[in-house]
Amino acid sequence: MCSPRRIPPQPTEQSKNHKIKSFAMFKWLLVVVAVLLGVGSKYAKRKLPLVPVDLDGKHFIVTGASAGIGKETVRTLAEWNASVVMAVRNVKKGTAVLEDIRLSIGRQDLPVEVWEMDLSKLSSVKDFADRYRDSGRPLHVLINNAGLVSWEYILTEDGHELTYQTNHLGHFLLTKLLMPSLLASAPSRVIQVSSDAHFMGKIDLDHLDSSNDTYNSMSTYAHTKLMNVVYANELTRRFKDVGVVSTSLHPGFVATEFLRDLPEWAQPIKNAMCSLFARNEVEGAKTQIMAATAPAYEGVGGVYFDACAPRVPNKLVLDEHLAAAFWDKSEEAIQHMLVEPSEDMSTEVAEE
Repeated sequence: MCSPRRIPPQPTEQSKNHKIKSFAMFKWLLVVVAVLLGVGSKYAKRKLPLVPVDLDGKHFIVTGASAGIGKETVRTLAEWNASVVMAVRNVKKGTAVLEDIRLSIGRQDLPVEVWEMDLSKLSSVKDFADRYRDSGRPLHVLINNAGLVSWEYILTEDGHELTYQTNHLGHFLLTKLLMPSLLASAPSRVIQVSSDAHFMGKIDLDHLDSSNDTYNSMSTYAHTKLMNVVYANELTRRFKDVGVVSTSLHPGFVATEFLRDLPEWAQPIKNAMCSLFARNEVEGAKTQIMAATAPAYEGVGGVYFDACAPRVPNKLVLDEHLAAAFWDKSEEAIQHMLVEPSEDMSTEVAEE
């Protein structure tokens, strides 16, 4: 789970109704989480295995790197000698996090940089990707970590629902634009941070964007988390033969800033759940760090991880027809952002 932007309320009767529906759903979600974890502090609190890897000479991008498991992912990668670009919406906050990482590691010369990128603005994603490609740096691992759940229906400046664009479409565009760097650095990996919420998701190819009339915050979040897993598997099918693979994962129920925008009445419930069941940010980051660095998974894609181990995902992930159609729909949505529409992320490239 990653830190969402703070979203100002929209003082309309319809948005109030959406809030009521969303928070009712949230209460049920807490119950589901508690049941799934069972007596569960065993599952949530246990130490996960993570074997250090020397990452000297390896280049990473981590989105949503200024808080939560994104921050702790950067910290560990830096400790292991990786070069990292932190893609963040708030550069001031990201810079403060980087300084904290430098102090904790005891090195001011870490090869870690903070760059601005806002997934809710496709133009910002393109600017970031163009800057990275123009730098000529390799890219061995892209960790698509950022995500949010918007408790209200909000359209981005690009005309898409905010949760959908942040959790899927922005990362789809980012990965597409960075594919030349990934291909040039192969073998390379793309890590999609999903959630077990994807088991409750579905993909409606005719309505990937939620509408104002039907918006439900947690359902939309679940749908986008399923999109993450389907996308990872389809990317692997298309690019494994040319050295780029993708995996997805559930970081666990993690005590981060993810649910900070809940109303005051919900905070005690959230705090109690976090105290009883949540992993801390360090443990929550371990699964994506493992997926991004473990030598055993070099060149291996299409795997869904939970607690640093493979797990069987939602059966919809196995529908290759759905995955291919979903890919095509996603490409249609970002086509206007591409300078060269036939650039490296086409099916033809992978087939060659």
